[in-house]
Amino acid sequence: RPSSQVNKYIQNLRQLLNVDGDTMELVDGELLQTELLAERIYVFTPRGDMFDLPAGSTPIDFAYAIHTKVGHRCRGAKVNGHMVSLDYKLESGDRVEILTAKAGKEKPSRDWMNHNLGYTGNPRTRSKIRAWFRKQEKEKNIELGREMVERELKRLGLGDTFTVEDIAGALDYSKPDEFLASIGFGDIQSTQISGAIAKLRLRLRPDDELLDLFQAPKTMPSKGLTVRGVSGLQTRLAGCCTPIPPEPIIGYITRNQGVTIHSKDCKTMLAIEERERLIEVEWGVEESTHPVPIVIEAFRRPDLPENITKVLRGRNINVSKTKTTISNNILKVMLIVHVPDVEQLKWVLSKIGEIPNVLDVRRQKWSD
Repeated sequence: RPSSQVNKYIQNLRQLLNVDGDTMELVDGELLQTELLAERIYVFTPRGDMFDLPAGSTPIDFAYAIHTKVGHRCRGAKVNGHMVSLDYKLESGDRVEILTAKAGKEKPSRDWMNHNLGYTGNPRTRSKIRAWFRKQEKEKNIELGREMVERELKRLGLGDTFTVEDIAGALDYSKPDEFLASIGFGDIQSTQISGAIAKLRLRLRPDDELLDLFQAPKTMPSKGLTVRGVSGLQTRLAGCCTPIPPEPIIGYITRNQGVTIHSKDCKTMLAIEERERLIEVEWGVEESTHPVPIVIEAFRRPDLPENITKVLRGRNINVSKTKTTISNNILKVMLIVHVPDVEQLKWVLSKIGEIPNVLDVRRQKWSD
């Protein structure tokens, strides 16, 4: 015997048959158009519950129409009491029984998302299946996205300049994980990542008077150095590493500019072939200061610059250049401070790091 739901539907159909084909009628809370009737089918559960589906729907579409979890657990189907394949095309009046896996065993097939394979005829079904895979594979795609971003930053030599959060913000993502997952899913292409980085680089472009900020001078005059076994030679600090006391140092005898002083772990010195030009040097006792670039990242706060200045004034530390940028409410302050030794530098970094809202403070390498 037809259920009350079927009787109600037949009554609605009778109402629709009394209107013109181009007319729209409000029936049972939904706006229906008569020309769409031929594009719908009406199938039933074994208990007689009716479901309205697009023509061309399959048992998988029916399973997802019942409930998303039923769809995820669908393993087979019977139509009118007979086993059918999952790509079987349902017809109006069919009575469909869905065979499911046990609860907790949800696992749709990727093939179901391929419209050309014919497993699904309803775009809404495929959307639900895609959502399942996106959720299940999100962590894997986040890691994949992170690898792609870091690889691109490394290729451009900007690994220490921009973060994942910077690039996510440039592409209007408020949550970095969502940004990374979108890369892993393929929603964001590598060209978009490169474009976002290019946009960020423009924001960081120095003002005219600060064009040489963080650009390493070839050499800088040095004071307080004693060169063992050599007298009367001019000594200069190398711009590539700019050592400060008491970091271990080594001298390199140049052809025209005396002795250039490098850190012992300087990459330039480690790669040099003319080892006979290297000489032992040590820091002298004459007091002097050395320029060191530092970078401070912090949440924006009105009195933050004042707090930083107070720390530096407390030790009479001079600042020769500054540069400030803002991205996604994160303030990045770049300074060149003049300190006498590593201990003083460590003190500066430690004290600035204690300022409220400061996220990170670090010594920055000179640019090549």
